Amino acid sequence: MNRKLLGQFYYEGRDYEFNFSKFWTGSRTFFDCTETDTQILWKVTQTTFRAKMEAEIACNKEEMLLISYESPDGFKRHTRLWNCGNGFGTVRLYEKRQGRWQFIDEMEAGSVGCEYGEYGA
Repeated sequence: MNRKLLGQFYYEGRDYEFNFSKFWTGSRTFFDCTETDTQILWKVTQTTFRAKMEAEIACNKEEMLLISYESPDGFKRHTRLWNCGNGFGTVRLYEKRQGRWQFIDEMEAGSVGCEYGEYGA
């Protein structure tokens, strides 16, 4: 999907959706993923016209699986595909009020499902 991410966060009865296919919401995603010797680290910022979510998530490589994935057409396009369900970090939520980002809350995240891999031709 050409480096696209979908995001959704449910907080105190409100649904915050960050979906690039719903262009009328102004959804935008900015992210970076870094691989160190011991961890995979994600920094993700997603915005719409009314909300912003910032997530910083890490997974320890010793708890991850290095997957050898073969696509349905028989090709192995990922040279390194990491996967786990033990991610941890923080999520910060903001709402836009009177044209400015208003901080709502910061939450600890645990048992986060994570996957990272570069897709080659």
